[in-house]
Amino acid sequence: MNAVVVRLSDLAFLSPADLSGACSGAELGEKILKQFAFLPGDLRVTITDGTARIEYREPAAEKLSEAQRLSEQAAQSAKSGDFQQALHLFTQALAANPALPVARRDLAMLHYELGDLSAAKDQLIDALRLAPDDAWSYVVLGNIFTREQDWDSAIRFFTKALDLKPGDPYALNGLGAASAKSGDEASAMQHFEAAIEANPHFPEPRFGKALLLKNQGHLDGAAEALDSLLREATPEDARSNPVFQRAEQLLASIRKEIRERGGPTNPELLQEKYPAAVWHLLDALNRFDSLDPRRVGEITFEVAHLGREPLTETQRHGENFLLGTPTSSSASSLRSGFSSPVSAFSVVPHVCRIQAHRSRARYRHGFERALDYCAGVV
Repeated sequence: MNAVVVRLSDLAFLSPADLSGACSGAELGEKILKQFAFLPGDLRVTITDGTARIEYREPAAEKLSEAQRLSEQAAQSAKSGDFQQALHLFTQALAANPALPVARRDLAMLHYELGDLSAAKDQLIDALRLAPDDAWSYVVLGNIFTREQDWDSAIRFFTKALDLKPGDPYALNGLGAASAKSGDEASAMQHFEAAIEANPHFPEPRFGKALLLKNQGHLDGAAEALDSLLREATPEDARSNPVFQRAEQLLASIRKEIRERGGPTNPELLQEKYPAAVWHLLDALNRFDSLDPRRVGEITFEVAHLGREPLTETQRHGENFLLGTPTSSSASSLRSGFSSPVSAFSVVPHVCRIQAHRSRARYRHGFERALDYCAGVV
């Protein structure tokens, strides 16, 4: 006969409803036997000093060897991403020897990856009954409760894992995610940072940190966290690949949002929408100090057409687009107003709205009139 010795407090932690309430030793023994019904042979339980000893019939030696071999093959299949083959091999291994806690835990992880959370939870509970000090099993249970949006239970199991293995990056990452979902963002950030420090190559806490920063409106910090993920983190196996794909997608989205934060006055955004016109204007602004007042007038009218269509060579140089000869003081005012691309673009909506639908003959009274419109004096 072989035996499993487990603390009653550990069994109660896993399934408090099963062991709650006052009951006799015999009744408690019956409840414990039901929990270990997956073990082979006729079971016997002895309860002493807060522990339970469950005796069971150990499989034959060849069965033990077969179970170990199948379990190792299953782990390799899971690592390579062949989850269905791994599921089949783990099931065979546990049929040969049901008392393999690591195989049960790994089988639970497969069920989790395949979306069968109920089966994953059952396997993990049995694994922890066999090996209640296995921190990793508590981490996976925490992940299951996180997916089920049971934040309190998730935090409970991640915390238990950290009690058993302080500083474990996977438990810290899970605790960070559950804390963020429960609304405790300060604790979540602390846990993510601790997980990154514990394992800088682990991608998930960097992704969690980026999501948290994005939700808080800190787009630059979120982009930096994602940049560091793609630069420094490494995938452990095929199951890690999706987080890198999500990181790339989220980073692209955040960068776009950062570009658009400036609205219509953001030069980079305008370059995307009106590349020909905007590049022409930027080039002109770079040479603004060397331009004569007449050319300043030409540029002003060209700016008015930015919102309509790309500028053609004729529009850039044709005499039909001249407003007239501006005064030196007017040119100086325009230069100060166009001191940077951003301030220049801020003038565009005013000039476009007013000049695009007017005859150029209306503006032969001088360049000052255009400046009044740019300033909003209509």
